[in-house]
Amino acid sequence: YPEWKIDVQVDKDCRVAYGPWADRQRELLWKFFFPTSYQPMEVNKEPEAGALRQCQELKLMMRADNLAQLEILFHKEGELQALRIESSRGTYVEASIPWVVGEDGYTSEVKGAFLNSNCTVTHVQQELLNCEILEYNLHIHYPRIWNAHQDWILDFEVKNAKLNFVYDYKRFFVALIDEWGKDSKPDLLSFV
Repeated sequence: YPEWKIDVQVDKDCRVAYGPWADRQRELLWKFFFPTSYQPMEVNKEPEAGALRQCQELKLMMRADNLAQLEILFHKEGELQALRIESSRGTYVEASIPWVVGEDGYTSEVKGAFLNSNCTVTHVQQELLNCEILEYNLHIHYPRIWNAHQDWILDFEVKNAKLNFVYDYKRFFVALIDEWGKDSKPDLLSFV
């Protein structure tokens, strides 16, 4: 099958910022360009002899050759809050996004590693996590029926880690989850 791949290699320091506000904007764009039909997804058929073959998945690979920083930003009581993960050369992320639907739906995968990581939170003096390697692997299974049970499986492996957890971290993560979990206002003018 043909391969569709985006391979990004970052040679300079890299900073990626994301958060609840950016995720809501992504959701608005998704709803506009790819609105949900609320119908069961159709299974893709294998191409017949002589027909053009279809790409099976999009592969995205990103590697950092210098300092990489991931920031999760949000507001709490009008004040900017941030969860920062800094890591060194060799940090990478790989994503596999299927373009075809099977009998049981499809499964997306995101995996990667932060090397020599340091995780901090704003307004707390002590670092949250310091480790040599933080590997992660996320499998998301989407069934063909739009509101059926989804499986999200997240595996972590941390090596040579030091974790500090004070009560302020609990407040921080509760506020982050509350901000991310805010309901978006229903669009009464959308047509299904």
